[in-house]
Amino acid sequence: MNAAIEEVREAETAERAHLFVSSVEDFTQYYYADDGYQRLSVVRFLRQLYVPHIPDEYRETFWDLLCEAIVDDDGRVRKAAEKAIDKVITFTSYRKQLVDPLRAELAEIADMQVPTYSEIHSALSTAERYTAESLELSTINLMAAKLPSLTLNPVHHTRWPPTQGRTGSCRRTVGVASDGCSRRAPEGGVR
Repeated sequence: MNAAIEEVREAETAERAHLFVSSVEDFTQYYYADDGYQRLSVVRFLRQLYVPHIPDEYRETFWDLLCEAIVDDDGRVRKAAEKAIDKVITFTSYRKQLVDPLRAELAEIADMQVPTYSEIHSALSTAERYTAESLELSTINLMAAKLPSLTLNPVHHTRWPPTQGRTGSCRRTVGVASDGCSRRAPEGGVR
């Protein structure tokens, strides 16, 4: 199986997508075996074939398999499923599709699974990074990074241009900027 995984790793994206679409249902059937190594191999191989532009119906087939694999009795299968779930979530977000339904399904699995495996929580953490709310915060942080002349004052939550005293030290420190420099309040009062 390792040789097959290495071979598909070298394949072009379009070829991997075609192989995934043509084989995901067959490999899903192979997953339901008593052999943990076979289940592990199926998850690893399909994860290697998975690319961003897989049609939704095939992604859903793979997702259903991963939701079972993340609670597999075999820890090797759970680890492989965790990596595959991270990839599916990342690519789903890349395609600008909502990750919230995937996160909700993982949260439900985590709530119902006893014992709760760490792999579930790790996969859930990945999903939460790509939810709408966290993406909005990422966008805000990205926009703030592109405006270096403005500093977000963490104490008073206002923006003001940084100014320094004559000696370079701050007279009235209000907050610390991301570059580690203390900033003082503008003349005429505290904001």
